[in-house]
Amino acid sequence: MQLFVHDPDTTSPQIIEIAETVLVRELVVGHDGDLVWLAEVDVPLELDITVVEAGLGHGHHVHRGPHRKVEVNLVAEGRHAHHRFAPSLRCARIITWGVEHLQLGKIADVELIDRGSGAIVDPDRHIGTLTRRGHGTLELELRRVRHDVHIVVNATRHTVAAGSISFDAVVALAYPTPPGPNPEYTVQYRKGPSADPKRSLLAGHDVEVREGMIFNVTATDKS
Repeated sequence: MQLFVHDPDTTSPQIIEIAETVLVRELVVGHDGDLVWLAEVDVPLELDITVVEAGLGHGHHVHRGPHRKVEVNLVAEGRHAHHRFAPSLRCARIITWGVEHLQLGKIADVELIDRGSGAIVDPDRHIGTLTRRGHGTLELELRRVRHDVHIVVNATRHTVAAGSISFDAVVALAYPTPPGPNPEYTVQYRKGPSADPKRSLLAGHDVEVREGMIFNVTATDKS
């Protein structure tokens, strides 16, 4: 059978051809002290049973490494969290846990960063592949992903960050230069959030933007 074997400090698995009758122990020959896990299972396999008895089949992914658990130090927006994960779990588990534990909102709004290299971590990568032999601790960060949307302000198209936009920010897009010494503005929008798709935006307030949202800003002089 063919197995995909993931090791520490690697980005891609090694493809191994192995007979169904051999012991799991054969997978760690030349890797003294290593254990073997089936991908997404947090308990290592017994080494002295056959690969078939261990539940391995053709095309399965396994993790091989020396760390029973990986210590993850996670930071997000100045907050810190710590947790121990099985090395055979996908990094998506860290993202899910971090978003829930640190109350970051939606999983789709964050990405996982290796703080050492600054690289974005593939959520499908095994946690243990980020480690180095003899070093089972990871320093990671959850960083919000910027999503842009397009809005129209007084017939001009603008690109803004997803989320909320304030009354003052909309006015600044409509009138980069004030039209008079004492202007007073009125802002109305349509194609907005489903709860309030069409209404006025009052000074000191904001509204969540939607793709294609249309704002009309009028100015009068108070003097």
